[in-house]
Amino acid sequence: MNFNSYVFTSVKNEIFDYLKALNKNKTLKEQFWERIHQQEDDCGQVKEEQLTKMESIIGNLSPKRRQILEMNYFEKKSYNEIADLLMISKNTVKNQLVKAKFILRREME
Repeated sequence: MNFNSYVFTSVKNEIFDYLKALNKNKTLKEQFWERIHQQEDDCGQVKEEQLTKMESIIGNLSPKRRQILEMNYFEKKSYNEIADLLMISKNTVKNQLVKAKFILRREME
């Protein structure tokens, strides 16, 4: 075997090894991104399930407690505003919110 053939074969083999390594890295990157996207999908599904569960729990609250919770969280009303609108005391609003939050925490676990 002459020197030129030896060098050519060595370089050719190095190039093939390099291309295999690149292809392997590409495959690893593709697998990594697939896993990332799968985890995002799974996370989105878990959040959707949690939201559905929370809506169900809120729906099972007593009508007055649910109304107070919705006015406070969704309508951003203060305790005083809720108390005035529903003609109840501010302490009743606070107590109902504390109980609603307790139920939500307990049922979400």
